[in-house]
Amino acid sequence: MQTWADYTDKGPALLAALETAGIIFFTLDGAVHVSDLERARSIAATVDPLPFEQVRKVAEVKASCEDRILNAYPLWRQVNGSRENPASPETAAMFARIDALREASNLIEADVMSLTDWRAVRDFDVSTSSRWPD
Repeated sequence: MQTWADYTDKGPALLAALETAGIIFFTLDGAVHVSDLERARSIAATVDPLPFEQVRKVAEVKASCEDRILNAYPLWRQVNGSRENPASPETAAMFARIDALREASNLIEADVMSLTDWRAVRDFDVSTSSRWPD
């Protein structure tokens, strides 16, 4: 027989589904209780955390790409390069690097979306992907 703990590894996807269904969690005498355990188990059995984890991980990829771009080229530098000397080799190199980071981000997002196990998506380390340019 499964216990409630068997379902809790589905993480945020399960909590979102339970919250949407109006299931309430509360603590009583130091133990966590569920307002409708059988209904919660029924919902938990049908929750597929894969899409939820994919959306979270894709957002993480996008944020990592943005951080990499802004760490190398703050927004002021991008704007100044575009306005003051758009044809310079430095500006061209900057935008080539930004384009390479964006392309890597797109490829990493595709990698995430190709995974079929939500645990693999959850555990995918965006920061160490070999797709990021050096």
